[in-house]
Amino acid sequence: LASAQERVVNVYNWSDYIDESILSDFTKETGIKVGACTNCSGNQLVNQANAQVLLHDLRNCEQISGNLQILTTTYNRIRLPNLEQVTGNLEINGNNNLARLDGFPSLTSVGGDLRIMNNDALLEVDGLAQLASTGSLALYNNDVLIHLDGLAALNSLTGDGDLSITGNALLEDIGGLGNLA
Repeated sequence: LASAQERVVNVYNWSDYIDESILSDFTKETGIKVGACTNCSGNQLVNQANAQVLLHDLRNCEQISGNLQILTTTYNRIRLPNLEQVTGNLEINGNNNLARLDGFPSLTSVGGDLRIMNNDALLEVDGLAQLASTGSLALYNNDVLIHLDGLAALNSLTGDGDLSITGNALLEDIGGLGNLA
């Protein structure tokens, strides 16, 4: 028989639907810990209208089963620290204040395409340092992107294998892609 502190119930829900005090009261009364969302299913579209709520709701997700699109926000930082996998495409497009793509420290794989494009202030992609595989990689029109060192762990393009880098006027160094097979 497992002790109460070893028991966990995982609740898959949007974070604002259940008050945190209810979850802590449940743990106090039963001794069962309430786990966070670990798999967020369905396509996720983050845009300026829903960014604050949706990024908050996705912050504990380890996997997104579907596509994740982060489009035309005014955020200078996007943080999904627990995200390890996106089974579909990951698109980061038109986020004009996003200077550093440092909010994905756990991301290891993107099942579909990784598209990073039209992010006018994007300097670097160091937050993708754990990314080992993606279906294809497209880096377009990130005007001030200077290097790809954050992609050094990338060793596999598993889909159609396309690698496309164009319109990144200040890109001086693609050495971060040296591990691609």
